[in-house]
Amino acid sequence: MKRIIILLSLAVIATSCSIMQPQQRAEYVSFLDYRPYTSAGFFLSPDSYTGRFEAIGQLDITIIPEQISANSFSSNGNGKFSDSIYSSKPSLSYKLKEIPAEELLELAYKNAVDKGANGIANLEIKRVTSTTYTKYGSSTSLSHYEISGYLIKVLD
Repeated sequence: MKRIIILLSLAVIATSCSIMQPQQRAEYVSFLDYRPYTSAGFFLSPDSYTGRFEAIGQLDITIIPEQISANSFSSNGNGKFSDSIYSSKPSLSYKLKEIPAEELLELAYKNAVDKGANGIANLEIKRVTSTTYTKYGSSTSLSHYEISGYLIKVLD
């Protein structure tokens, strides 16, 4: 009976070695300043245009950001990594480099002008994320960006 209790205790200890990392608070705030474009006579709006216009076409852009490597374990200065329980070699992980909202708006503007439009109605710029769930928690990461809008030539 003593052996069974000892074996069960060892089994419980051996299976409880995982480390749960709680989800950190993250805020993503972006402000798209339309004033530089609208003051130059370019129409931008997340709503429809109600005046006279000529339809140019639908704009859809998907941007997959650059992948940058990040060591998931930190070095303690001697070339060994602090997670010596599992590995003394660095474990490379990758994350996607954020793109500022202003850069996304500029990309939409340049594509619209290249197509002969002087406005984008129903403009939508999205930061799309994906969430991975495990029995130890969840993690949310950037997947890609989406830009869409209705390109128009304002006639008023």
